[in-house]
Amino acid sequence: MRTAVVILLAVAATAVHTVMLRPGGPVPRPDLPVLLVMLWTLTLGLQPGLLAAVVMGLLTDSLSAAPFGVNTAALMLVAPVALLRDREVVESRFALALILAPLTTGVYYAVSLTLLQMAGWPFDWGAHIAET
Repeated sequence: MRTAVVILLAVAATAVHTVMLRPGGPVPRPDLPVLLVMLWTLTLGLQPGLLAAVVMGLLTDSLSAAPFGVNTAALMLVAPVALLRDREVVESRFALALILAPLTTGVYYAVSLTLLQMAGWPFDWGAHIAET
């Protein structure tokens, strides 16, 4: 079972950076790694969610041009955010996933962009926020 999970995560990370080309634009879209970590955490809890975040982050980092560790750090912060399920905001897990998808995506992008800016990559927050 564990081997199948690692293979699934590897295929998902590879698909995101090779097959699933997204058109550019100012609106952030949920990435497959973010959704997988969020759903994994919602279903199995924090520890398996953090494990999925580490595995998926390392696989994504190995295929990304960003400094190594940026995606791992951002995905590891997605898992605790997904634990808002314990607050019982809504009863339906499907509705909760629809609520958490934009929230976890926002956390992922904010952490990733902050880490990239700290690493010296140029990014103008004001211009990008004004576009949206």
